[in-house]
Amino acid sequence: MERPAIKRFQALPPTRAVLVVVILFLLVAAIDKATGSELSISLFYLLPVALVSFRWRGAAGQVAAVIAALAWLAIDLGSGTTYSNPLIPFWNATARFGFFSLFSYVLDRLQGAVERQTSLALTDSLTGLPNRRAFEDLARRELARADRTGSPLALALIDIDNFKLINDQLGHAGGDLVLRRFAATTRRILRSADVAARVGGDEFALILPGVDAPSAAAALERLRTGLVHEPDGPIGCSIGVALVAGGELADALRYADQALYVAKASGKGAIELVEVPAAR
Repeated sequence: MERPAIKRFQALPPTRAVLVVVILFLLVAAIDKATGSELSISLFYLLPVALVSFRWRGAAGQVAAVIAALAWLAIDLGSGTTYSNPLIPFWNATARFGFFSLFSYVLDRLQGAVERQTSLALTDSLTGLPNRRAFEDLARRELARADRTGSPLALALIDIDNFKLINDQLGHAGGDLVLRRFAATTRRILRSADVAARVGGDEFALILPGVDAPSAAAALERLRTGLVHEPDGPIGCSIGVALVAGGELADALRYADQALYVAKASGKGAIELVEVPAAR
């Protein structure tokens, strides 16, 4: 099964996903019964087991393995096949369950490893925030949504003020601690819909969906104030904001970068907001 097909299945509502699995089990069982004992279709039982393992993981995959083994046993017992020992069908069913169970377990572990690697590739290891790559992916998605809906979107670039001096005075370990404190405070103050990312050494970026200029300015002022009054010591920052309604990410970042330059030139600790004109 191609990966896009698995993603489409995982995106289905739970009731529809369960219905797909039930239909697959019934279809495979019907084919198994129709072909009889001469033709083995054991590989087809792996399909619903795989879908359940990818979608629900863990114990659900093992339940699917049990169902597949029991379905095969029921068809064997109902086929009228004569065995030299009446326990043979049950032994075969046990062996099949072991195979299906191992298959489900391997898929579960593989899926977990892929998810962990994906998370690591998109996460800044020091702060736990999304990294530049993740930020750009999320920003493009939000820009496309803003294009479709016409809703406003604020993209902000943030520099920690005097970070080189912090590193010189406290060492790199002290500088790293400031970055982690910045990330923690930002997560605490921003809305759940907002995204904060680390895009460089002491450079951060924010995505604030659905905010107009006054709302963006108010949200960022709360953030700036919260950082200044951070219990473990003030963290100063300069913020440049581009308010857009879609368009290209490169254009939005260019405007935000220009606004950040103005904010830093004005004495640091400032917020500069620019509204990006809609593309014609």
